[in-house]
Amino acid sequence: MTVRFAVQASTERECQQALELLCRRLGLEPVLLPRLLSDNRWMARAVPLDGPVGSAPELRQP
Repeated sequence: MTVRFAVQASTERECQQALELLCRRLGLEPVLLPRLLSDNRWMARAVPLDGPVGSAPELRQP
């Protein structure tokens, strides 16, 4: 299983900013852009760049 890092935040903007910071500082790539969860929180995920390719095809460039 690939190691995943998650961000949870109160707003979409806060979640996106934290995801960008996490990716920049730790050399990660996003695999799940901010999504609103059923309990009204936002979540995003990232994986290491040097690990297996993530599972979010909408984030891949052709």
